[in-house]
Amino acid sequence: MGGFVSPLLNAGYSVAALDLPGHGAASGDYAPLPLLALSISEIASAFNQPYAVIAHSLGAAMTALAMESYGLKPDRAILISAPRSAEDYALAQAKRQGLSKRALQSMIEQITAALGEPLERYRVDQALTSQAQPLWLSGGGHNKILADSGMIDDVLQWLK
Repeated sequence: MGGFVSPLLNAGYSVAALDLPGHGAASGDYAPLPLLALSISEIASAFNQPYAVIAHSLGAAMTALAMESYGLKPDRAILISAPRSAEDYALAQAKRQGLSKRALQSMIEQITAALGEPLERYRVDQALTSQAQPLWLSGGGHNKILADSGMIDDVLQWLK
């Protein structure tokens, strides 16, 4: 996300970067989905609801959840490489680790039990249906897209 900072500052925007609980430099190793979404919403509230939120991957998915369920109300939301759903994300990560079909099913059951609701509840596509002005970017490789200066320029133009 660092590639956005200078262009945003140069365009006159203020920037606040955050690490969600259990991510980056933030403390903790347990970060259930509702905690991530609530954290995004609470930080935005501390800034009196930002004009825009630019988020990547799971952070983008949890931004959509924060908008749907936790009162996040930016004028613009840019969601980069967000998975369609939490279940898609979990299954993709588990498959990369080589889990068997039986282990994948067990993992989904355990996550559902820990959340107290089905993973199907956490769907970016559904969360965005009632939101104005979302921009959902998905091409260009999961992380590679973050370094694409053309994409960053497009995002800046869309913000204007």
